[in-house]
Amino acid sequence: MNKLKLTPYIDRDGDAREMLEFYHKLLGGKLRLSTFGEAPIKTPESDHGRISHGRLDVEGYLTIMADDVMRDTPPPPKDSNINLALVGLDEDKLRKIFDGLSAGGKVTMALEKQFWGDIFGMVTDKFGVHWLINIGDTEPHEPKNG
Repeated sequence: MNKLKLTPYIDRDGDAREMLEFYHKLLGGKLRLSTFGEAPIKTPESDHGRISHGRLDVEGYLTIMADDVMRDTPPPPKDSNINLALVGLDEDKLRKIFDGLSAGGKVTMALEKQFWGDIFGMVTDKFGVHWLINIGDTEPHEPKNG
């Protein structure tokens, strides 16, 4: 059977290592980082320490990949309309993750009980990545009777 998995891949402009290490400390899992200096392609020496590919795998439920764009390419946009939704039943764990993402970031909606019955909140972390945290057995904004 062929399984598909949608995995966010986040382009950064020099702080991919810091971002992925932050997520690794907060979420745990296995972190793998490769730099342009390690890649078998010709790159300017000033890019050798930048991340050509990073991957964080967390307990089989989450994979986040990221890289740093090379300095001679346009920088990634500063803001995005994409949110990473983290959904689950473990309230203590998800509250800890929400609090960790909030450190240095901005809470746009506090974690509170919502009309669909779950606890939900939104935060933009210090890297500008938007997160939706939903504690309960449904997807964010999905009615329980639907």
